[in-house]
Amino acid sequence: MAVDSTFEFEKRRNIPTRYDRELVSTTLRAMKRVEQIQTTREKRFHARRMALSKALQVKQDLSELRKGEHLLAPAEKQLVEGVVQERLAQREAGKLAATEGAAAGAGGGSGIAVDSDNE
Repeated sequence: MAVDSTFEFEKRRNIPTRYDRELVSTTLRAMKRVEQIQTTREKRFHARRMALSKALQVKQDLSELRKGEHLLAPAEKQLVEGVVQERLAQREAGKLAATEGAAAGAGGGSGIAVDSDNE
């Protein structure tokens, strides 16, 4: 968010102006609107950055569960397998695929493929 057109409004202007009540009210309304625009852009920017992180975190979590599976009790192994199967079913259903598609667009061609078959 280093480059944003709303930052132009925040610059100080060293031009003295005569007090005008209407000008002050208009300026205050504009300041509130600019702040709204900035917060929505910041949220959108953050969501795009975190989309790739979420997809990668899911892959890493599944991989870690599979690697440490031998350390778990038999009942917990079934729970882990259930979680892994559920995640794979969600991916096939397209719930995670939409997140991965957004992440690939936001990733800027990082070359990281999120695929459960290659673990």
